[in-house]
Amino acid sequence: MPRTADADLEFACRVVKNDQEAVDYFIGDFSHPILNYIYSNVLWLKSNPDTYQDLSGDYYLFIAAPFAPLAGWSKIKAYKGKNNAKLYSYVNKIASNYFRKKRNEYGKYDKNHMRLLEYVDYQTLLTYDYSTCDDSVERTMSERLVMEAFSQLSDTDKRVLECLCVRKIHWSKAFEELRIYMDPTGPAGLWKDWSIEEKQSAMDREWKPVQKQFAIAGLKKRAILHLTRRYCKLIEREHE
Repeated sequence: MPRTADADLEFACRVVKNDQEAVDYFIGDFSHPILNYIYSNVLWLKSNPDTYQDLSGDYYLFIAAPFAPLAGWSKIKAYKGKNNAKLYSYVNKIASNYFRKKRNEYGKYDKNHMRLLEYVDYQTLLTYDYSTCDDSVERTMSERLVMEAFSQLSDTDKRVLECLCVRKIHWSKAFEELRIYMDPTGPAGLWKDWSIEEKQSAMDREWKPVQKQFAIAGLKKRAILHLTRRYCKLIEREHE
């Protein structure tokens, strides 16, 4: 990480110019500690070393906007290094404020339920054959309700969870398997009315690895959120 304001300004300039090496470092090692901090101290969620992945999609759309078609990085352009202010402190502050405004969205569902669904052993839970087990002994209520919630998901969400949570394949391979479920509107909504085939071609032409990785993270977040919603409704039903 750059240690002086002058070095930070030079680094920020490279990011704004979409220098690939600078962008990869900024989105990666530079931003991961910020996102982990936000996860625990702004959103008040239980963190692990990779929690930044849950926020990466929203973070990228915020920090790299506007898109026309390349990232415009208006938030980074606004950094001037005044009073020897560091880029890291500046980004941490504006990103924390952004997610603080979105805290209700992230904290809408009971944290204990969300933790269960984010860190559950999906492979054991979703592939184990319970048909011969005594529910009262071998199968907890939570396990039963997660299975029921999973059965209610769309085929897309099931495929995403199977790919990313059960098989846990690398994001690059997951992108090739799951890209058919992506319907991006593109920079400034330019792709909104395009056909699926045109969008798929545009993704190959314009998306860099970091954008593909964030798209995969977005699919996972959406599938887990849908699973959480169904699980919470089933919990409420059990306690009526």
